[in-house]
Amino acid sequence: VTAANGCTTTETFEIIQNLNPPIVSIAGIDTISILKSNVLRIAKGGVSYIWSNALGNNDSVSISSPGVYTVTATGLNGCSATATTEVIEVRFGSINGLAWVDNDNDGIQEISETHAANEKVYLYDGTGNTLIDSTITDSN
Repeated sequence: VTAANGCTTTETFEIIQNLNPPIVSIAGIDTISILKSNVLRIAKGGVSYIWSNALGNNDSVSISSPGVYTVTATGLNGCSATATTEVIEVRFGSINGLAWVDNDNDGIQEISETHAANEKVYLYDGTGNTLIDSTITDSN
């Protein structure tokens, strides 16, 4: 730089460009169950996000199906990185044991009450409103 009086000066400076990708993580509950039909997963580490499976571009998403999901996050510097999460489904309860024709409706199988084959049996939660499992009895 030259001033009006003819004096000159120089200055040196260094420009450092950050080319590091963001460090992306996913937090939140990852288990769907009969008690919780969807989960909230939250991505962190970027300034913008794109989720797989057409879940959108917010940092948080609600997931209602088990599977593997990926989020791509972009940092302030324009660099991108991904993180993956798996949402699993846990089923509570199962059907096991005997099914019979309870002729006297006492809940106890007497010798005269025969085994019920090819009958559909349903297992509901404690409220009786949500089906947990079902099966068809066999001849054993």
